[in-house]
Amino acid sequence: MVAANEVSRRWGSLALAMTAVIAVSCGPQPQTQYAASSPVCTSVEHAQRAGYNDGVAGQPSQFNWFMSSCPPHSRDAIAGGYQEGHARGYAEHHAIVARNVEAQRVAYASAAEAARQAESAHLHRLCTDASAAYQAGYNAGYRREPMSADWTHRYCAPAHRSTAAEKYIAGFHAGMGQAPAPPAPPPVQPVIVVAPRSTRAAANSVDTCRFSSDCGDGQSCRHVAQLGQSVCMGDGLRGDYCWFDSDCLSDNCRLRSGGAKTCK
Repeated sequence: MVAANEVSRRWGSLALAMTAVIAVSCGPQPQTQYAASSPVCTSVEHAQRAGYNDGVAGQPSQFNWFMSSCPPHSRDAIAGGYQEGHARGYAEHHAIVARNVEAQRVAYASAAEAARQAESAHLHRLCTDASAAYQAGYNAGYRREPMSADWTHRYCAPAHRSTAAEKYIAGFHAGMGQAPAPPAPPPVQPVIVVAPRSTRAAANSVDTCRFSSDCGDGQSCRHVAQLGQSVCMGDGLRGDYCWFDSDCLSDNCRLRSGGAKTCK
């Protein structure tokens, strides 16, 4: 029935939207690239600010870079300041993510509840309003959907089930009667079977050719001077033209009086 399917569709869309927003909220931003000559290596204040910015963006700590790239006389203080700022920023990042996730959870729950209420109202109307049940049945019949009034037993109160089912079924039949005819199935295409090329219609018949592809399987196109044209040779019967013994079923190709060779 339309009701349950629509709720599932709406909930699925909301869940996908929430998942996408959470992924954007939680995903770290591209890593910041520092240079040894940048201000971050000149003062603890700059390093703290850089660490906070990296942390609040969800980036991993670059403490090791500061320890290896900043001047030796100040690297401990600079790297320590960066790490302190990063810890504060990363904590803020998690707080932001948590707030975003909670906001999306609340929005999802609110939208889901609104969908449930709308669906409940729709089902109540189908159960208690005979014209609504008739129209729903008519629409389903017009779309040539399978007919089923089982939804009345799941969603309607006992006092309304019989009427709702009767109206729905009556509307379904009316809609089915007005539905456009289903498209005709495509015509069945005849299967054309191409028979393989026969080697010979009868003994001593001649199949002329220009190329071996004009002949049957296992045959070759060869010239016969006495005929002034080429014929298919192979699988030859007695009296058929041949060049070689293998052109004959008898495996015996002999020269005859006219000068041509034929199968014995």
